[in-house]
Amino acid sequence: MKVVLGDEFVVLLIDCSSENALQVAERLNQKIRTIHESLSIAYGITEIVADDIEHINIEQIIFSADEKMYYHKREIKELP
Repeated sequence: MKVVLGDEFVVLLIDCSSENALQVAERLNQKIRTIHESLSIAYGITEIVADDIEHINIEQIIFSADEKMYYHKREIKELP
């Protein structure tokens, strides 16, 4: 895990599909909510396959996940 800015951090999961990463994120969110009901996380998941690793740099990966996280934040705010 790496803290990026303020309350944002990166979790790198090796050999993990985006479906499994989503399950990890949802479990983490549930654990955080047990600490305090009003706390939650917004997450962005980016999956890189072995064939693409030579053509993608870390900034692209973080940018992709960051965009997805902000999309998720907007979805959370729209919930009743």
